[in-house]
Amino acid sequence: MDFVITNGGKNQYSDAVMTLVPHYAINLKTKEKRPLSAFQSGSAIAGIGHPPRFFTMLETLGIDLVQTRAFQDHQDFDASQLEKFPQNQPLFMTEKDAVKCQTFAKENWWYVPVDAEVVEVEKQGENLPHFWKKIDAMVEKYKNA
Repeated sequence: MDFVITNGGKNQYSDAVMTLVPHYAINLKTKEKRPLSAFQSGSAIAGIGHPPRFFTMLETLGIDLVQTRAFQDHQDFDASQLEKFPQNQPLFMTEKDAVKCQTFAKENWWYVPVDAEVVEVEKQGENLPHFWKKIDAMVEKYKNA
């Protein structure tokens, strides 16, 4: 094994930690892009492996979630499942879920794309072998293989 990257938390064996970083929301109908700081409240849905992580991310960014609903991972949405959410406030969802809701989207529906960021970790006060340098060396090694 060459690398260990954990998703969302530190681990005693990790060289790096990957976090998902949101920057803005995109309206499903109009494609308008707004910074997440422009939103104060709303509702949220998530049909992903761990929906609370998505909800917590929005709350950490200062969005007061008045209603949330977790669906099964890979949920095949239909309009009736989402019609009870208030029409007068934003409904946030993951980019993955937005693809499945596009054909029946409402004006107040927004999806939140995320970027994966990998950060080196320190263990017991020492910086681990430079993660990105190790990646570059592996690429060079196998580039012409």
